Amino acid sequence: MLGPLNEGDYSFDMFANTANCDITDGESLGTVAVSYESGEVLVTYNINKEYELMESNTYAGKNMLPLSKSTNTVQNPGQYSITKDLHGEIYIITHAVVCLQ
Repeated sequence: MLGPLNEGDYSFDMFANTANCDITDGESLGTVAVSYESGEVLVTYNINKEYELMESNTYAGKNMLPLSKSTNTVQNPGQYSITKDLHGEIYIITHAVVCLQ
């Protein structure tokens, strides 16, 4: 999870195999670029050349975690979405499925 973020351009490292979010044992996959301007969010996955991006899921919104409206539990990555017309501080979650080429 990234944030809270104000409007601007950001770049974050992306890792695989990070049990408990501990990147010291993780493997670098590349970077994620985030552009947040005028209420719109654009996320670009820049994956290292030895990997192929198979699937990406992105959440951007006012809440720290995306919650299901029906059960009030944290959504699965496949249900993530980017909220439209955002203002002020936001949170971003990125998730990717990659394969070695």
